[in-house]
Amino acid sequence: MDSEKIGKFIKQLREEKNWTQEQLAEKMFYERTKVNRLEAGEKFLKLNDLIKITEIFNITLEELIAGEKQNKNNTKNIQKKFMQYLIFQNKKLKICFFIILFLILLCIVFFSTFVTLYFFNNYKSIHIYNIRSNSDYYKINNGLMILSKDRIYFNLGNITPKVNNISIYSEFNDEKKLVYKGEPNVVLRDFYGYESLISYEDFINQNQNIYIVINEEEIKLNFDEEFVNDKVIYIEEENIGSDSKIEDQIIPNKIKENFVCEENSCHLETKNENMNYMNSILTITKKNEYYYYNASSKILSYENDKTPEMNFSIKLKNDDFDCLEGNCNKVEKIYKTFKKQYLQKYLE
Repeated sequence: MDSEKIGKFIKQLREEKNWTQEQLAEKMFYERTKVNRLEAGEKFLKLNDLIKITEIFNITLEELIAGEKQNKNNTKNIQKKFMQYLIFQNKKLKICFFIILFLILLCIVFFSTFVTLYFFNNYKSIHIYNIRSNSDYYKINNGLMILSKDRIYFNLGNITPKVNNISIYSEFNDEKKLVYKGEPNVVLRDFYGYESLISYEDFINQNQNIYIVINEEEIKLNFDEEFVNDKVIYIEEENIGSDSKIEDQIIPNKIKENFVCEENSCHLETKNENMNYMNSILTITKKNEYYYYNASSKILSYENDKTPEMNFSIKLKNDDFDCLEGNCNKVEKIYKTFKKQYLQKYLE
């Protein structure tokens, strides 16, 4: 399409009607500068522009494309130029179609790759274990470990008879490493890495053992897998029977009333936080804050990603508490917030 010839033709038609560029611009709903560019052949004409011009000057589309009025001598030439225009437009449509198709296929490949990588990276990536063990004198139960590729949460649970201090060792390749020593009723938190408490791959492949030492007696811990995220689609249970495991636990009434309970765990999700109650442990996840409260031992652990210097573990005693680990100088405000928003609301 010869834009320059078409522009001269439009100018000729305008001048035949004695219109100014401003008058033509008003009829086309253009600015005058656009009409000026149009007549100079600088503006690319879209199909709706062409149709509008044919209506204003009462000419055919073929004549406008050819840039001249039809007569006996130029009929074939006008038809030829119009066919060339149609072929050109058809090629443009095909090119646009293939570009759009390519972009769609590219998006599908990218999305499929992302979903595949995400699935294989996260499938069976979260494991929840019950911890138990027996010795001639000590009994360990209600322990819980949450193991993922990102974080590890470890709570030993109840030790009968009660003890004040323990040591926890990790064994790999016949080498034992001390990972914790102190109060037994704490929630140990660790991140995935070379020096972590539990090596994810080694533990899953049963190449790593965990021992505790109580008064010089070494006890190997047994881990019973309670849950693993091995389903593609999770179906919500309509009814929880009276023989369900949840009935074996002492679940506070406020937890039952406010949380959604499935099997042996209860959870509640709000706009700003996620809460989970399992084996007497209340876990609260906010934007940058994490609370871990063991209702049996009354141990509260707090973690803040932005200010890790504020992390601590305390043991609650009525309206007071004992500091077990971390920075306990500024615990008062966090403790009061936890007591008001969670402890009194769901557990008391």
